[in-house]
Amino acid sequence: WGSTARKMTEQIVDVVASGDVFEIDGRTAQLAVGGQYRDLDYDRIDDPLDTATEGNLLRQYNNGIFGAQEIGAVFTELYLPLSDTFDVTLAARYEDYGDDLNTTDPKVSLEWRPMEWLGFRGSWGTSFQAPAIRQVTLQSEGFLADDPASLDINGNLVCVDVGISNGGAYFITGEGLDPQDSENYNLGVVLQLENGLNASLDFWEFDYTDLIAAPESAQAIIENDCLDDGIPNDPRIIRSGNGQLNAVFGNFVNIGSVVAQGMDLNFSYNTGIGPGDLSLSGNWTYVDKFEVDKEDGSAKFDGAGSRNFRNNFNTMPQLRGNVSATYQWGDTSVTGTFRYIDDYTNDQSNHATVDSMETFDIQVSRVFPDFFGLGDTRLILGVNNVTDEDPPALKRNFSDGTPRPPFRASAGGIIYDGVDRPGYDQYAGHSLLGRIVYARFTHDF
Repeated sequence: WGSTARKMTEQIVDVVASGDVFEIDGRTAQLAVGGQYRDLDYDRIDDPLDTATEGNLLRQYNNGIFGAQEIGAVFTELYLPLSDTFDVTLAARYEDYGDDLNTTDPKVSLEWRPMEWLGFRGSWGTSFQAPAIRQVTLQSEGFLADDPASLDINGNLVCVDVGISNGGAYFITGEGLDPQDSENYNLGVVLQLENGLNASLDFWEFDYTDLIAAPESAQAIIENDCLDDGIPNDPRIIRSGNGQLNAVFGNFVNIGSVVAQGMDLNFSYNTGIGPGDLSLSGNWTYVDKFEVDKEDGSAKFDGAGSRNFRNNFNTMPQLRGNVSATYQWGDTSVTGTFRYIDDYTNDQSNHATVDSMETFDIQVSRVFPDFFGLGDTRLILGVNNVTDEDPPALKRNFSDGTPRPPFRASAGGIIYDGVDRPGYDQYAGHSLLGRIVYARFTHDF
């Protein structure tokens, strides 16, 4: 926003000691202890000319921002091989943020291997996160938003959308934030078969309290102002005398409690085929539930499978993952990767469905050993998004749930009202870049 210099300085000192401590029926227990000191400084200095000419409101908040944190921690971890097939790991960490803000968080992990090819694992623990520097210091950025409010013939601001877009400054801070806590569980099964197949399936749950969440976007705050009671009266929105948007204020908040549940699937498979080796691998995550219970008494909602435009969270498709296959023979390899992002609903526009996105990448690699007697050289050629897929559009529905057309004709021309601005959703992992062809060259001396 103008000519702004930002600098983050982080200094970390770690001290760790580890080693064998005692034996349990011939099996060695191991212990690690350590400490950490972190010093963080954040500075943002605005150009004096900009702050003198951007208007009174911007001058008021663009006079420089400075933040600092000093954090001390001690931790320990004890590994106990209670039998040849059963291990227990105990861990704890204490952190002190100053100002009477400190925490002690334990963790217990178990692993049981009843057979060489089969294992089970589980864990329980707690975690703690104090507000970060960027969450408690004032930030500002520009915005451009569609304004659902306008002035009537009497000069009064009313919730009547006349199709005007305005820009301004979006100020974000985190005054009064409490630290967030969580309790987490994990239960998994692991397979390691002799035919080269390795796989794991983990079920997880995180129970957050006082979860720190980002504010809604400037556009969401502006739209919600008219949606909550039909009156444009949100004090976080600042307008000029003619009703034009000037600034919007957002605040990092403690959202209340959140329960997140899901599962992770990982697998790999290796086998020899013909003159080379084939390797398959995959990573998939499914979010079954992301239930939010806000402190303000509003109704609970499940953010899984939603764009989450009207709340404090990012887009959350329920399923996403990738599968890769690599065939290598000699010094040459070919890799193909399939990537998938599930469909989800657009809560900005009556829960219209945003389609899933599937893309395919390919890469060819060749190693030239001892190139000119100077070491190995690797040449990589690849194409991301081979079929040049466009990101799915942010579709809109009418209030009755039927899809809006992609455009409509009016006296002034064509109005594209079937898609929300900016037309695609980067927070889902979608990209406008399309097909990308690249080449890489590395040499080891």
